[in-house]
Amino acid sequence: MKKFYIYGTFCLLLGLAIFALQNSMKSRLQRPGEAFLQWDAGSSSISGYRIYYGQQSHQYEQPKGGGVDVGLTETPGHPNYTVKNLKSGQTYYFAVTTYDAAGIESNYSEEVSKRVQ
Repeated sequence: MKKFYIYGTFCLLLGLAIFALQNSMKSRLQRPGEAFLQWDAGSSSISGYRIYYGQQSHQYEQPKGGGVDVGLTETPGHPNYTVKNLKSGQTYYFAVTTYDAAGIESNYSEEVSKRVQ
């Protein structure tokens, strides 16, 4: 079962199980203004991932196709990304898409949220 992690919430990502990391995660220190996201890799036909986020549910700062392109990340078997420069004390909503070699992008994943420290 594939997983997508973010501090604080449980949902599904493109049919992949998603669940939250606890704030006590020892392998990653969270810094103010950041949200650390991690998920298990999708199918082998995926060329990359895009991350979308915003301060209102389902209203992302990036237009569809313009999400933060994280490619396959530095660790393709356990992709992750840290969204930086977020406003401390605010709640952010995150969704992820995948895209293939032709650039065709999937629908948004189900949304997860996090209150940024």
